[in-house]
Amino acid sequence: MKRIRVGLLIASIGSVSSPVSAQPYVGISLGQAYFSDIKASINSPTRKGSQKLDIDDNSLAIKLLTGYEFNQFIAIEGSIGGYDALDGPMGSLGDMRFFAFQGKATLPITQKLNTFAKAGFSYYSARFESIYGDVSDDSVSGKYGLGMEFRITDNFSAAFEWDYMEAEVDIFKLGDASATMSTKISVFSLGAAYRF
Repeated sequence: MKRIRVGLLIASIGSVSSPVSAQPYVGISLGQAYFSDIKASINSPTRKGSQKLDIDDNSLAIKLLTGYEFNQFIAIEGSIGGYDALDGPMGSLGDMRFFAFQGKATLPITQKLNTFAKAGFSYYSARFESIYGDVSDDSVSGKYGLGMEFRITDNFSAAFEWDYMEAEVDIFKLGDASATMSTKISVFSLGAAYRF
């Protein structure tokens, strides 16, 4: 009888401590994007310099994501999303879209609550419209994130997340002269995910 009890105890401990099986998931998030340190830099044979731009500094952000959890600690994730246009007296920055690929590390706090961190790269594209014409450009930069996730059921979860990236795109080109716009983008969002 003692051997049976010991065996059952070991089996129950193993079932609690064993990692979650691999799971694919999909999700969506909606939030607010904040653009800081917005600068225009001029590079020409006769002039070089930069200045801050008077332009809207926040807009709506949306993201669709899919990922694969290898276990309860490690996952990979891909996402696509975009931001509403930013308007200012010099022009408008619109068609802002991104594609990101990141690794995700999760630290369970309780059975229902997790914290996580993400790191990877993002491909970012945008179009600048002004009285001088339209210029579209793209760039690649690092993308990082932190968040908390609450497991509502075995399949559904909700999350609060902070994302950060830096972007730089051309806004003017003429011969040897060019101008670029750079900014730091922080996004605070609420989202939901479904695990299969």
